[in-house]
Amino acid sequence: MMEKIPVIIDTDPGSDDIFAIFLANSSRLDIRGLSVVAGNMKAELTFENGLAIKEFAGMNTKVAFGAEGPMCIEQRVGSFLHGDRGLGKFDIPKPTGSALKQPSWDFIHDEAVRCRGNLVIIALGPLTNLAAAIIKYPDMESLIKEIVMMGGSADYGNRSAYAEFNIWADPHSARIVFDSGIPVRMLGLNVTNRSAIPFNRMGELYRIKSRISRAVEDVFYYYEEYFRKMNIPGIVIHDAVAVAAVIDPSMFCWMKASVKVETQGTLEDGRTLVYHGDEDRVLVGMDIDMDRYVNLCMDMMEYYRKEEEISV
Repeated sequence: MMEKIPVIIDTDPGSDDIFAIFLANSSRLDIRGLSVVAGNMKAELTFENGLAIKEFAGMNTKVAFGAEGPMCIEQRVGSFLHGDRGLGKFDIPKPTGSALKQPSWDFIHDEAVRCRGNLVIIALGPLTNLAAAIIKYPDMESLIKEIVMMGGSADYGNRSAYAEFNIWADPHSARIVFDSGIPVRMLGLNVTNRSAIPFNRMGELYRIKSRISRAVEDVFYYYEEYFRKMNIPGIVIHDAVAVAAVIDPSMFCWMKASVKVETQGTLEDGRTLVYHGDEDRVLVGMDIDMDRYVNLCMDMMEYYRKEEEISV
């Protein structure tokens, strides 16, 4: 039996994130914890959502709260498309538990030490928590196996002509992460925008009945409305692509690259400048096998359907 991959999911729980967390929880990943950061919504909502998602999914894992805003700039919140609570029209039950007393950066470091260099970070939001850990703990480079992130772009952005939201929300932290020496796999808009799950296939996901599939249908209520208006033939779940890249990196075409982050407050603030590289420390996703990706999402829904049947 294949050994599970130990991961921490660093997340700003909005609509993409909840689907990505559900996907991770259904797979061969050992989720050591959720590390929560402000991003899609302000901290009070992302923190509450992180706890609520963990409890709703029945995850036996820890939750740590991190940065309430970016490192060097005014906060930039991305609530567009996510609804008032950040999870579409899904009325997730309020959490009853509590987070760890230690902040995310300490939790990340402690788990990295426990995993002895095998820990993978799945980064789904602004990179503030990771940058704080790198600054505080000089040994982070030797302790983290890889950071697999949804963020950036090798071509065009969604918050400016070239900047993607997660990098734009805290470009200084992103620069620290890319310059840290830790191996990075970047799943930017250039590949996630190619990952739209057709509406009819989303319907197939919803029809694999469980409380998870019902939740997902509510989560993407506003997404579907938006993508249809934009004449996009499906729903793009950006953060799920990063989780898929950890579960099965062979699903993607990768380019060796050097990535620099623009932090000068210009019109290109938050842009990821991607250059062809000779070393494979930074790999940029360039294409995705959509058949395998959609099948992975179908497998997720079957997992929760069977889990529900067993528990009845």
